[in-house]
Amino acid sequence: VIAIEKDHRIAAILKSMIAGSQLSNVTIIENDILKVNVNEIAGQAGHPLVVMGNLPYNISSQVLIQLIQNRKAVSRAILMFQKELAERITSDPGVKDYGRITVMLKYCAAVSTLATIKSHLFFPKPKVDSAVVEIRFKTYLPWPADDEVFLSRVIQASFGKRRKTLKNALSSSSLEISGQLAEQALA
Repeated sequence: VIAIEKDHRIAAILKSMIAGSQLSNVTIIENDILKVNVNEIAGQAGHPLVVMGNLPYNISSQVLIQLIQNRKAVSRAILMFQKELAERITSDPGVKDYGRITVMLKYCAAVSTLATIKSHLFFPKPKVDSAVVEIRFKTYLPWPADDEVFLSRVIQASFGKRRKTLKNALSSSSLEISGQLAEQALA
């Protein structure tokens, strides 16, 4: 078991608890989750990781993108998110919450909500409810992209200007394609 904790005070408490319990299979890494090399940890473990955590809500989307990019090193993740983000990443097409992160995640994973946790169950009490979400990364993609970096840019451009038509959103994005090419690609 590997625990990643950025706060040195909490890491010290965790290390003390682990030593007191004489657990030899738990390692605490004092680092920012966004700076941890997931592939390296999985390589040392010799198998894909199961990631579990209560993420700081302000970096949840960044952690999700990091997990998507390193999904070959992660079989699944069980994470607690702010309820609104959980609703976005589990939403279906045609719903207002459906967006870039939803598409990117559903391209490579099955996503489901396991539980909703009301704010009054925490101390100190946050202003928002939370939800626990399970993400199971696919080992096989039925329609894999030839270039996932480009796919990510197309998805970002598609959702970048929601009030425009898809053709206009793509042609006015950083993709540097004409309206005619965007229309041909969509056809």
